Amino acid sequence: MVHIASTRHALKQQRREERERQQEAPQLAQLAQGRRRRATKYIIATVISIVLVGIITFIFLSASSKAGPYDAFAQCLTEKHVVMYGAYWCPHCANQKKMFGSSFRYVIYVECDSKGKGAQPELCLRKGIDGYPTWEINGEMISGEVPLVDLARKSGCTLQHEAPAQTI
Repeated sequence: MVHIASTRHALKQQRREERERQQEAPQLAQLAQGRRRRATKYIIATVISIVLVGIITFIFLSASSKAGPYDAFAQCLTEKHVVMYGAYWCPHCANQKKMFGSSFRYVIYVECDSKGKGAQPELCLRKGIDGYPTWEINGEMISGEVPLVDLARKSGCTLQHEAPAQTI
């Protein structure tokens, strides 16, 4: 009898486990489906983020690579080793930079204030820079804001205003 009882008990236990598995199956399926949905959402969000970063990078690179109004002039100044010494906080330096517009990126610029980005105060001291901006052209130091026409005359570079390309 013990043997039959244990067999009955084992059968009951098997049936109980089978019922539990059948009850758990839909719950497990729902959990798996929820995980798949979350994973899909993360993948979509990641793809969207990558696309947005790509678009922003493209726009930034396109904007920064557009020709400035005085690119050729500024490049000529650089070829002739014309240097502008200045300070990040100097309003006259800011005005001088505005004269060039986006073409200023081609001008050799030396930051004299030790707190400025890429500062070279030792060089400014060696050169005797005591006011900003100061231009070094053919070994001559010229202080103050210098009109582009005067920079062209003193450097021998041709000043041509290049009209930005029109976009349609």
